[in-house]
Amino acid sequence: MAILSGIAMASYTKVQQDAKKNMDYTTAANIATAAQLADADGVDTSISSLVSNNYLQSTPKSQQNNAGEFSVTVSDGKVTVTLGDEQYYPRK
Repeated sequence: MAILSGIAMASYTKVQQDAKKNMDYTTAANIATAAQLADADGVDTSISSLVSNNYLQSTPKSQQNNAGEFSVTVSDGKVTVTLGDEQYYPRK
């Protein structure tokens, strides 16, 4: 019985981690949309600027523990969103 409990707990933990990572991918896509709109309007596309100019309601936070902070760059109209050192948008 203890073995089954251990397997179930490990599976649950993995599912929970995957769900949090997927939520971060969704957040990155929302940041990218906000950055595209801001860029088209000639507004700075940093996260703090997106928040202060109401392209985002609040500073996005990762759902994962110790994942770092979101950052966004726009170059030649192409948006890239990273979380820590990992690219989240466009999704690879």
